[in-house]
Amino acid sequence: FSTLKYKTQRREPLAPTYSWLVDQRGLASGWWRFRNDGMFRYTLIVVGKMKKRSLADLCADYEKRLKRQGNFEVIELKDGTVESEGQRILEALEKRREAKVYVLAEEGKGMRSNDFATELVALQGRPANFVVGGAYGLSKAVKARADAVLSLSPMTFTHEMARFILCEQIYRADAINRGTGYHHE
Repeated sequence: FSTLKYKTQRREPLAPTYSWLVDQRGLASGWWRFRNDGMFRYTLIVVGKMKKRSLADLCADYEKRLKRQGNFEVIELKDGTVESEGQRILEALEKRREAKVYVLAEEGKGMRSNDFATELVALQGRPANFVVGGAYGLSKAVKARADAVLSLSPMTFTHEMARFILCEQIYRADAINRGTGYHHE
C-alpha cells in the first residue's frame, strides 16, 4: 500500500472530481471514488401510502440511510383519479421549480446502476425530484413536465414496489459515487 497514491482528474468541464488509487507505473488500481463536495437534495413524490408493512419497513430503512448522507424527503400524495393525482403532483413540483424532475413510467429509459449514479453526479448539487405515480400510472401532463422519464424495468411493478426499488437505486447510486463497497460489479 505504500506504493499507492491518489490521483485526481476532472473528466469534463463542470464535472465532479474523481479520485482513484494509482500505482508506481501510473496504472489505476482499486476503487475510484467521488469526492463529495456537497450533499444531495432529493425529493421523492409518491402517490399513496405504503400499505404493505414489509415494503414500508424496507423503504423506511433506505430513507433513513439516505437522510444520513444528504437531504432526502418523501412527499406522499392522496390517491385519486389519474387526473387528480396528476394535478397534485404538478402542484408539488411547482413548489420545487429549480429541481430536475425524474418521472418513473414503463415507457421510460432504462439505466444501469452505474449510469444512474453518473446521472446524479452530473446534477452538481442541483436538487432532484423523483415522481412515482399511483396504481393507474401518471397523467400526460406530469410526463410532459418531466426532465427525464425513467423505467426501472420493462416489467410492471406495483407503485409500492417501484417506490422501494427507486429508494434502493438512489442509495446504490450514492454508494457508487462515494466509493463504498455496497455496489458490486
